[in-house]
Amino acid sequence: NEAAVIQIVAATIQEGFDNGRIIAERLNEAGYQTRSGKAWNKDIYSAWKRQKGTATKIAAAERVNISLRSV
Repeated sequence: NEAAVIQIVAATIQEGFDNGRIIAERLNEAGYQTRSGKAWNKDIYSAWKRQKGTATKIAAAERVNISLRSV
């Protein structure tokens, strides 16, 4: 579920942890796997983040999370 993965990534970054290893750990703890069924690691996360549009989706999710907290 890409939307859920993006939310976890955005929330982790907002907590001040913009580190591939920590983000991969959080995704694994939440039970998410890659499309090919593999566990996340920092290299897989980095490659996924570089895919076209992914960084934009993460930034949008961060903005939504920030505006929800200020309500």
